[in-house]
Amino acid sequence: MIRMAKMLSTQLLVRNLITKLIAMENKVISAITGGLAGTAVITGVMLLGSQLGMPDIDFGTMISNFTGTTPFIGWVLHFVMGVALAFLYVYFFREFLPGTFAVKGMLFSVLPYVLTIIMLFPLLSMDMSSSKSQSPGVFLVSTMIAYLAFGLVMGFIAKPYGVKNTNPAF
Repeated sequence: MIRMAKMLSTQLLVRNLITKLIAMENKVISAITGGLAGTAVITGVMLLGSQLGMPDIDFGTMISNFTGTTPFIGWVLHFVMGVALAFLYVYFFREFLPGTFAVKGMLFSVLPYVLTIIMLFPLLSMDMSSSKSQSPGVFLVSTMIAYLAFGLVMGFIAKPYGVKNTNPAF
């Protein structure tokens, strides 16, 4: 009887461990796919925006100038940072933010936006007057739009495995 209880206890322990490993793997996959998709979207929004008179921000060159690498490596680092942000969202913010997953992603995107404006742009020797825009306000708003687009896509894609949104649009 005791032997059987130990065997059942071990089986439950193994089952719980496997369940946790699968959940961790799903978080990793959702963070990577969400981060890559969100980064592709923020890049596209900024490139499209530059054609419409918004600030022209070439992420790859900007990062490569700072790191002393090639623009290709700068672009790779840009996407790595997007995936890192998605990991931060998935592991620390996703469960606590209100709304649908797309809204959660957009709410989260305010954090990297503020950090970018306050810390990263000055570190990369960029300021609001370095853009083609006549107004620093246009720079701030266009950058915010790009980050919200990142958050929307990243949040929508980086939802927990098997969870369906009740709102089919988001």
